[in-house]
Amino acid sequence: MKACGKRITTLLLAFVLMTVLPFCAEAETLVSGNEGETLYWELDEDGTLRISGSGPMPDWSPAGDAPWLEYADMITAAEIAPEVTAIGAYAFLNCVCLRSITIPEGIGSIGIQAFTNCTALTSVRFPESCISIGDYAFRNCTSLVSVEFAGDAPSIGGKSFYDVTAAAYCSCLKNGWDETTMLAYGAKKLTWSLHAWDDGTVIREAACTEDGILRRQCAVCLIEQDTAIPASGHKPVIDAAVAPAAASPGWTEGSHCQACGTVLEAQQMIPPLGYSVSIPETAEGDRVEIDGTEYVAGSGGKISLQAPGAVFAVKLSWNNPGASDIHTTYPTHMQVFRLDWEEDGSCRAVRIPQLDDVLQYAGASIRITGKKGIRMITAVPEETRKKLTGSGIEGYVLLEYGTIVQWDSELKGTALTFTAAGVRSAAAYEKDRNDPVFARTGGKIQFTNVLVGFSDAQCRPDLAMRPYMKLKNAAGETVILYGGTVHRSIGYIALQNENAFSKGSDAWNYIHGIIQIVFPN
Repeated sequence: MKACGKRITTLLLAFVLMTVLPFCAEAETLVSGNEGETLYWELDEDGTLRISGSGPMPDWSPAGDAPWLEYADMITAAEIAPEVTAIGAYAFLNCVCLRSITIPEGIGSIGIQAFTNCTALTSVRFPESCISIGDYAFRNCTSLVSVEFAGDAPSIGGKSFYDVTAAAYCSCLKNGWDETTMLAYGAKKLTWSLHAWDDGTVIREAACTEDGILRRQCAVCLIEQDTAIPASGHKPVIDAAVAPAAASPGWTEGSHCQACGTVLEAQQMIPPLGYSVSIPETAEGDRVEIDGTEYVAGSGGKISLQAPGAVFAVKLSWNNPGASDIHTTYPTHMQVFRLDWEEDGSCRAVRIPQLDDVLQYAGASIRITGKKGIRMITAVPEETRKKLTGSGIEGYVLLEYGTIVQWDSELKGTALTFTAAGVRSAAAYEKDRNDPVFARTGGKIQFTNVLVGFSDAQCRPDLAMRPYMKLKNAAGETVILYGGTVHRSIGYIALQNENAFSKGSDAWNYIHGIIQIVFPN
């Protein structure tokens, strides 16, 4: 490529050596010439080529025989007079320093490769009069950034804008402009603007998953055009995981859209943990009574409950546990735990050693005179009772103790508590009212309640019996503590005592009368 301006320096030096002229503000003509009888051209010292006259330029050859091309590396601008009607083929071939060209109204055509390799040319405007552009007319004009068409779409030769990347402008009020034409002009590299669009009005805001609508109007032809405002996409917000509680479910982590609320990842419910308590020093498989109902401990001594609010857990030790003859089984030791419930439904078992063995099984007996009856004997440590009737133990004071009873067949396997159907009860001790003592032995007070009025037939089936205590807690509420349940019949107790009395005595006859009824063989 030739260096722009080199020839200018050489000619200026020759010009100064040849003559001395007075200073002039206007650019001096360096070279000029005629083209035929109608065109005249001149090149100024500032690099501007002016072509004047009238009529069309001739078409030159690829050899670059246009007369001014001898000075191609000096030409930086070109101005064409309005009377010139056509730009000839190869007119500005290889004018690598040409930065601007003025194509006047009146130019009807531009010839083949007229501006090929004008690599410094930055913009070109085609007047309304231009109706034809030749093949490769602007080939390799790599600096072009703006191409403007003022009139109707001219016919165009092949690859007129080959290797040109520029913004192309045309008027929506002129004819022939459509996508097909633009494609033919080089739509793949030219970025076209047909209408003079305003900034537009938002008809519908873009949503997370739905495009919005921007309506624009052309300031020239007033046509309206709707374009899509891309959907914004969801804005995820994390929904934190929630741990399950006893009475309320938990939730896995999820997410939703902050903008529209759409659930993006649904949280999955984790079932409530349920109500449970772990009893200290309790192993899996151990049996624990919660407010009189027996439960089997799971892993870690955990007891699962149906509802909150239980008051006491009792661990019982048994004589002959699991025996086939239920009459030989009775409680020998009890540990008492207070159940402390939290607001979240969790529960903690707290041992109350002072209430250990507060209700001790001390045997069962029957009446040996009068109406047939049965009793269970219960022992209460005298020191423990003294505290319970005085200042209390762990906030508990004694209101009442006694015995509850029900036929085994009526219980049908359920726990013997005050809530069981048909349960009968009798109080031995009632605060400030009754305090009968059956016996005192070994620092213990024994109490009993007698159930009488049994028929001969009722001497055979078993009865379930257990002692209870009604206590008032620190909150002033009445709570119930149950001892162990034993199963006995009048007939079984009579058989146990068949040799307890002298043969022939009234007691012996009474006992053996029951034995003959229950065990005739």
